[in-house]
Amino acid sequence: MSNSQISERISASKDDLDCRRFSVLRPDQVQRLSELLRRRVALRGRTTPLMGGAGSEGDASVSGCPVLRMRLCDLLHRLLEQLGRVGVAVPDVRLNGSSASFVIGGQPDQCYNDVDLLFSVDLSAPATLDKIKSAVLDSLRTYLPEGERQLQQVSMDSYIRKLVRVLESDRWSLISLGGCDEDDQFHQTDDGREDADCVAMVELKFVDRIRRQFEFTVDSFQIVLESIGEEGVDITKHRRILAEAVSGSFAEAVSHLASREICTRNPEEIRGGGLLKYCRLLAEGYRPAAGIDPASLEKYMCSRFFIDFPDPELQLGKIRAYLAAHFPRRPGRLGSQQTAERRLDYLGTLRSVVQSSTICLMHRERHSILRLITLLAEEVRDSQKAVSLEPFSSGAGGWRAEQIVYGTGHFPWQLMASIRDQRDRQRRGGSGEGRLHRPLFGCIVSTSGGQIAFNCLSSMAIVRHAGVK
Repeated sequence: MSNSQISERISASKDDLDCRRFSVLRPDQVQRLSELLRRRVALRGRTTPLMGGAGSEGDASVSGCPVLRMRLCDLLHRLLEQLGRVGVAVPDVRLNGSSASFVIGGQPDQCYNDVDLLFSVDLSAPATLDKIKSAVLDSLRTYLPEGERQLQQVSMDSYIRKLVRVLESDRWSLISLGGCDEDDQFHQTDDGREDADCVAMVELKFVDRIRRQFEFTVDSFQIVLESIGEEGVDITKHRRILAEAVSGSFAEAVSHLASREICTRNPEEIRGGGLLKYCRLLAEGYRPAAGIDPASLEKYMCSRFFIDFPDPELQLGKIRAYLAAHFPRRPGRLGSQQTAERRLDYLGTLRSVVQSSTICLMHRERHSILRLITLLAEEVRDSQKAVSLEPFSSGAGGWRAEQIVYGTGHFPWQLMASIRDQRDRQRRGGSGEGRLHRPLFGCIVSTSGGQIAFNCLSSMAIVRHAGVK
């Protein structure tokens, strides 16, 4: 629905609640919107398996694809063209989530790590979902460097971080592009500049119908986008750009955003990920609004989290993905320290909320999730350490580290114990391979210039003498 159509609907509406949902953007908000749409995007292919939830699709991990760089408005314009070519009508496009809240609020300390775009589409025909995915990948293909535009479909799929399809009472699909794996570092562009200021993740949500469009009032804003051209919003054509607070009251949502208050309705409807967002808001200084019972709110959200993510592996994956998306690693020593501090604040808040929640969990389950959060915090602290591996990466003395465990209490003394074990075995004429027990949460590490690089994955240490086949 266009801005003009919405304006006509508001004018004709006799429902005060309908009118209260909308507001016309001020000039400073329009300026922020135009600047946001002109921001550079740097999309990287994933090196881990495709993420998803209920109704998601998966495939093997893929790597080695070039970074795709473009402006957000160019990507959106190209995607709308491709959708039109495959016969998918898009009557309405909106900016959603934290980026929309940034445009509305514009506070100096307000930030966003990804951009959420909503597309209104008709998903009644089963083939439409495949058409949408093809249109997205064809749009990305045009940004490949010359000579690489014939990448196979599986390679282009690596730019999709997450693919979710829901075709039940709700009917929508999410395609998340870009993002960083936990072990990704900020790469340099060809001219030496970093991609640190680029948008790293773009989430495309294609919606036919959905009952719940927001979690909290401060993220309930949707900005109607029209005339997206090469320079972002064409202000000369559309002086009235409308925004909607789908929570019901635009003024109330703006008030909560300005005063950093957490408010919602029907918290039992919020999906499991709502707990993680709630804790992020708390860590950023937001507090429950007047009339909100924090204990009751946290009980509902913790319950839903453990329903949607019942086992430790799912919980670990969800929390790690959230850390990577909302607390991305920054380049440089100072940036790394700042990221670690923010992650530690967040994990401390999450642990406190889970520990104090009145949700009925068995002692073993409560201990498991609290221990998991504690281990994640220890990994964050440990990731700030740099340990020289030069004696092993260079093969000094004939010993070379192929895989090394880094986890709580597992490195470097267990590595040294393994090497001693390896040496003793060779002296006795036994096997030349020494193995350590697998820790609960270890880390594969790689060496570059004698320094350690962490990747939070379970593994085991294998140390092999160069002369042993």
